[in-house]
Amino acid sequence: MDYVDFTLEVSGLRLEIGKPLRYALRVFEEMAQDEAVTMTCELQDLQRMLKRLEDRQLSDDDLIQVGRDLSSLILPIVNVPGKPTIREMLALRLSTAGDNGIRLRLRLPRELAGLPWEYTYVERAGGDGMDGFLALDPRIAFVRDEVFGTLPVTPVAGDLRVVVALASAPDLEPLDLARELGIIESAMNAVPGATLTPVKNATLGALQAALPGAHVFHFAGHGDFARQLGELPGTYTGTGELAFQDQRVDAEQLGINLRGRQIRLVVLAGCETGRRAGTSIWSGIAPALTKVDIPAVVANQYSIRDTSAIAFSERFYQALTGGLPIEDAVAAGRLAVYNQDPDGRDWGVPVLYLRAANGHLFEGAANPAQREQARSAAQADITVRTGTVRPHGVVVGAEVREALDGKLSISVTTGDVHGTVIGVESDSASPISTNVTTGDVDGRVVGGVFGRPKPRGQRATPRLAGPPPPPPPPLAPAPAGVSVQTGNLEGGGTVIGTINGNVTIVQGTESAGPAIEEKIRLDVATPTTVVVNEAFIVVVAVKQPGSPPLSEPDLDHVQSAEGAIFRTAHDEDVRYKVEVTGAGFTVKPEFHVFRLRPGKDAPAIAFQATATTTGKHALFVNAYQLGHLEPELAAQTWLTIEVGVAVRG
Repeated sequence: MDYVDFTLEVSGLRLEIGKPLRYALRVFEEMAQDEAVTMTCELQDLQRMLKRLEDRQLSDDDLIQVGRDLSSLILPIVNVPGKPTIREMLALRLSTAGDNGIRLRLRLPRELAGLPWEYTYVERAGGDGMDGFLALDPRIAFVRDEVFGTLPVTPVAGDLRVVVALASAPDLEPLDLARELGIIESAMNAVPGATLTPVKNATLGALQAALPGAHVFHFAGHGDFARQLGELPGTYTGTGELAFQDQRVDAEQLGINLRGRQIRLVVLAGCETGRRAGTSIWSGIAPALTKVDIPAVVANQYSIRDTSAIAFSERFYQALTGGLPIEDAVAAGRLAVYNQDPDGRDWGVPVLYLRAANGHLFEGAANPAQREQARSAAQADITVRTGTVRPHGVVVGAEVREALDGKLSISVTTGDVHGTVIGVESDSASPISTNVTTGDVDGRVVGGVFGRPKPRGQRATPRLAGPPPPPPPPLAPAPAGVSVQTGNLEGGGTVIGTINGNVTIVQGTESAGPAIEEKIRLDVATPTTVVVNEAFIVVVAVKQPGSPPLSEPDLDHVQSAEGAIFRTAHDEDVRYKVEVTGAGFTVKPEFHVFRLRPGKDAPAIAFQATATTTGKHALFVNAYQLGHLEPELAAQTWLTIEVGVAVRG
C-alpha cells in the first residue's frame, strides 16, 4: 500500500501557568496559516488518565475515553467558515484514497509531542467498539514528524540484515539479555530472507565492527535521560541516551556512527526510549535520531509484554522482508499484538518516527519466493468488528483471489444482523481460517463462499431472505477452519456455514419476528453561556419524532438529532445508554442507562457539567441502543457553549 501525507501542524502555542494551552491547528496540505483553527485545552485530567494507561489500569471504556480526548485535540469538529472540519477532511481523504493509505504526520510542539497519539479514537458507525481506534486501521499510519524536512531515501535491495545490540549497563537495573535475545530470535526465526547478528554485552566499538552491510539497528537495553528541571513546574530538559555496556551514548553520537551506511531503520526496544521528559523536545532518543538523518525510528512509548514484543517483531520484520513500506510493517505488527491480546493496550505502544519522504525503505528478500511468502504472512490477519448490520447492509471479512500458503486468518465480529454478513469470499478453496461471531440474526450469515470463480469486482452475495439455494458442487475441498457463532435465529433469518463446503455452526434458538426500525429523536437542552469552574445542568431526552420538543425554562439552548433503533415485535422495551462528553468539561454522572417501551418518550435526564477552560467548546451527547455484543450509536448531537469568567459586582 502506498501512503499519502495528511499533516497536522500545530503552531503559535502559548503556555502560561494556571491557564489552558492555546494553539493554532491546521492541515498543512489543505489549509493556509490564516485558516488554522484556534484550539484551547486542559491536559491535567488527560495526564492522570495516561498514568493509568501506562500502569495498565484502564478499562476498555476508559481507553476509549482517552482516545476521544486525544482526537478532540488534533481532529476537532470546529472549523473555519467555508471549510469542512479537520475530522471531516480526514474522512473525505480516506473515502477518496482508493488503494492508498493516509500517512497521518503529526508536526507538534514539545508540549503536545509526548502524548500517546496512537490511541486516538474517532467513533464510527456501530457505537463505541475497538474499530474507532485509528491506529488499528491499516489505512492510517501515525507518524511523528519533527520540524525538519523529509529525506529522499533509496530502498536497499537484498535480504534484510538486522544487527541487535544487547547491553545491560552495570550501574543500571540488571536486564535479562538472554530473554531479550530469545524474544528477537523467536520473532526472526519465522522470517525467511532475514538474518540476525547479535552483539552481546554491546559496546560502541563492538557495534562498529558489526555494522558494515547492516540495514537495521535494533537496540535492546536501557534508555536513559540526563535531565534537569525545566522552567515550568513539573517539566524537565535534558538529553536522551542509550546505555551501552561501557558508556552512555547520546542520540547525536549514535546517529553519527550510523549514518553514511545502509542503515535505514533504528528499532529501540529499550526502556522508555520512545518517551519524552517533560517539555524538552530532544529528551526522547527516537526523535533525536531523526535529527541526524536516520530515515526511520520505531520505539516503545510504554513498557511492552514479551508476548506482545514477539508478535509485533515477527509481523513487523516479515513485512519489511516482503518489501512492504514501514507504515504497513507497523500496522501489521499492531494488528498482531491486538489479535493476541485484544483487551490489552500494547498494540498502541510502538511509535513510528519517519524522516523519509515515504516508507519504502527496503525492496525485500532477494529470493522472490521468500519475499512473497513474507509479504503474504505480514498481510494475513484480517479483523473486522462492526456494530449492528442494518437491513441491506453487507459485511465481508475478505475477498481472496489466491491462496496465501495457509497463513490467512479472518475474524469477523458484529452485533445483531439484519442485513448480510459473509466471513470470506474466495475464488478457490484456499486454506483459510475464518471465525464469524454475531448477535441475533434475522438477515443472512454465511461463513464462507469458496470455489466460485467470479469476475473481479463482482461480489457473490447470498439473497437476503428465503431458504438457501442448493450449493453447487465444490470445485475443490473447502477449508476446515471456518466457524460461525451467532445469537438467536430470528424469524426469516438464515445461517449458512459455507457454500461449497462443511462448517461448524453454533447458534442460539429460533425466536419470533423480523427487525422493526423505529425512528427516535435526541433532544438536548443547555445554557447558551456558562461560567468556568461553576456547575451547570444539561438535560437530555429520547423522544418520538412527532413529540413536542424538549422544553426547560432555565435552559435556552436546545438541539435535536434524529436516529433509529431496531427491535422485534415481541420486545417489551429497548435499553438505552446516554452519555455527555466533551474536551474541557467534566460531567457527572458519566452516563445514564434506562429502558424505554416502544413508541414512548423517555423522561428528561439531567447531567451536571462543569467547564474547566474558557472559550467556545463542543459538548457531545450520544444515545446508544444496548444490544447483545456492542452498543450501537442510535443518535448523536453536539452543542457549542461559550465559557466565560464570572464578573462579580
